[in-house]
Amino acid sequence: MNRTGSNVLASTINGVTGENNITNVWYDHYYKLLNSTVNTSNQPCVESIMNDIVHSQSIFFRFSALDVKHAINKLKMSKSAVTDSMQGEHFKYAHSRVTGLLSMLFIAMFLHNYLPCKLMEIIIVLIIKNSVLLQTDNYRPIAITSVVSKILELLLLDRLQFQLETSSNQFEFKSKHGIDGCVHSRADNGIL
Repeated sequence: MNRTGSNVLASTINGVTGENNITNVWYDHYYKLLNSTVNTSNQPCVESIMNDIVHSQSIFFRFSALDVKHAINKLKMSKSAVTDSMQGEHFKYAHSRVTGLLSMLFIAMFLHNYLPCKLMEIIIVLIIKNSVLLQTDNYRPIAITSVVSKILELLLLDRLQFQLETSSNQFEFKSKHGIDGCVHSRADNGIL
């Protein structure tokens, strides 16, 4: 095993050795995992709902400079920067004209149905779940996206949150919920 800073890097993953070979193992693993939905039978229904939402509200994806400013204020500061080296602080302390420019950029992207590839790039950082370093399943991925992408995500979430339905049994990745709520719910129902 190599040691780089505080990260421990396994010299073998899933029986594969060599830096390039291990990189290919991770690429294949996350490509399959992140593109695992092969059933597209619900796609027409989802597209129809999204079209109804967009057409029923003519300004649905028109984000004002104030909307962008609110999204920037929701960003968590001191987070890792991706390949563009931009952090939340760059936008929080930027001149007020930046919010207007971002507003125009986001509107143009939706009007032209185009998202730049650079906006969708992520860096996956692997966090070890347990002390067994040799298998891909023993790592938890953390996706780091660009700050501009995070701002757009916050804007979309703000607009779409009332259209999104979740189960009452979903606790993680839900506003004002956490995994501890799941434990308490299970205990209250006599499951634990």
